Amino acid sequence: LCRGATSHVYLASDKKTSNKVAIKVIKKELIISHHELAHEVGILKKCRHPNIIGLIDVFITQTHLQIVMEL
Repeated sequence: LCRGATSHVYLASDKKTSNKVAIKVIKKELIISHHELAHEVGILKKCRHPNIIGLIDVFITQTHLQIVMEL
């Protein structure tokens, strides 16, 4: 879908529901503050509002952080 300086965003489908989702993939080496990122993800998990993109899930590998969001 798009590419930025620190991440790429891909279009994907949820295997269970077939709903379209966006997956933001960030290289962990480019993340400046893991504490701030963890705090922001925690807030997004709690937020449910029609004007805020919903966070579905987060996956962490050795090299990347993958954030699954509503499209």
